[in-house]
Amino acid sequence: MPVPAPVAVGFDGSAASQVAVRWATTEARLRQRPLLIVHAFLALAPLRSDSPEAEAAAVRRAVGELLEAEVTRVRELAPDLDVSGVLVNGLTASNTLVDMSRSCELMVVGTRGRNGLTGLLLGSVATQVVEHACCPVLVARPGADEATPPDGRVVVGVDGSTLSHEALRFGFEEASMRGAELLAVHAWRHPASLAGGDLVTLVRDEAELADEKERLLADSLAGWEEKYPDVTVLRQLTHGDPRQVLKDASAGALLLVVGARGLGGFAGLLLGSTSQTLAHHAHSPVAIVHPGRSGYRR
Repeated sequence: MPVPAPVAVGFDGSAASQVAVRWATTEARLRQRPLLIVHAFLALAPLRSDSPEAEAAAVRRAVGELLEAEVTRVRELAPDLDVSGVLVNGLTASNTLVDMSRSCELMVVGTRGRNGLTGLLLGSVATQVVEHACCPVLVARPGADEATPPDGRVVVGVDGSTLSHEALRFGFEEASMRGAELLAVHAWRHPASLAGGDLVTLVRDEAELADEKERLLADSLAGWEEKYPDVTVLRQLTHGDPRQVLKDASAGALLLVVGARGLGGFAGLLLGSTSQTLAHHAHSPVAIVHPGRSGYRR
């Protein structure tokens, strides 16, 4: 029998990683998946003792004890959950987590770890995992887990692309598991000519454009409501910058779900401007769904 793909979470003892562990624990229980707590250990700083090997071993033991304590704590909180921990060596924690994501159902990261700079909303490790992971990535935010209102919605960004279809799949699954409403949001901008010298002079009829966008959203949602009859679906059509519209919609939300790239994304980019902005600045936790990952459930 194949081993179920786990929900994995990066942990380093920081407050941000502890928030990530709480989110990952909930996700693993909802999905009935094992939970894997990962601590990537490196001792790159010069060791000061006369016995660097012994000091490195002592540091590794201390990190291992930190990880084991966290595994024990989660097992006590969730006795029904299969919880394990792994201490790994790698060039960076981000490389290790990205590599492990190839066999994971979901990867959860915190917003900032021990090596994060206070001026960054998303730490370097989380940024690399969000961009390069081979499974959906959930970015947990401090203050957004236990404080989430019970009527919080799952918000999904929709633009008609293949990835927004996968984002809807993930969003409906989350909403169904959590007993939450789903808000499907489609926002758009279109060029308008302000002067005779503009490169783009076509201004489309607003009513015609609104009808087209309404059809796009309806087509995107087709079939999902039948598949998930327990999920109440709300729709929002807004003319505006998708980044700002989705950021505003994330206020008070349980979770915001977006595709890694949308229709405006360039094929050579791993993360589109909308998903990148929201990963850093959304009010709620954010799930980023990557291309070609529709079969992540194993």
